[in-house]
Amino acid sequence: MPPIPVSAWLDPDWVRFIEGGVSITVASRDAANVPTLSKGYGCRVLDGDRGVRILVVGSQSMELLRDIETGGAVAAVFAEVGTHRALQLKGTDARVEMADAEDREHARRYCEGFSRNLVALGFAPGLLQGFFEYAADDLRVVAFVPVEAFLQTPGPKAGSKIGSAP
Repeated sequence: MPPIPVSAWLDPDWVRFIEGGVSITVASRDAANVPTLSKGYGCRVLDGDRGVRILVVGSQSMELLRDIETGGAVAAVFAEVGTHRALQLKGTDARVEMADAEDREHARRYCEGFSRNLVALGFAPGLLQGFFEYAADDLRVVAFVPVEAFLQTPGPKAGSKIGSAP
């Protein structure tokens, strides 16, 4: 299935959503279809329909990164904790890259934004400090061009496809 241009289904509101302070879970699978997953530390939508870059901590994501390097399959869910508004992206061409300076800055801003959102829901700031700790040189990127996008917000439209390759 060929990738679809990001602009074909991801309007500016969705871009703000997935690049903002939402929960990110990144998943793949091994050759036996056993799932692996990891927490995301930010997402960047690239200009010119070049796909997305999701940041993960390498030492926390070794199995996930191995499976992505081996098979290229990826699914990412972006969920707003307070409302459960959610979007899922799927790809088949995922690759692992080192994080660059822009990625590291984005991860820092993402962790601050997600932390603010959780504090607004009543979580203690001290509790969140450890939740977002990582070494900047341990950040890795899962880069891919989505082939499918689904609404995952609970309700009657959950699972509805909002974009896919022809």
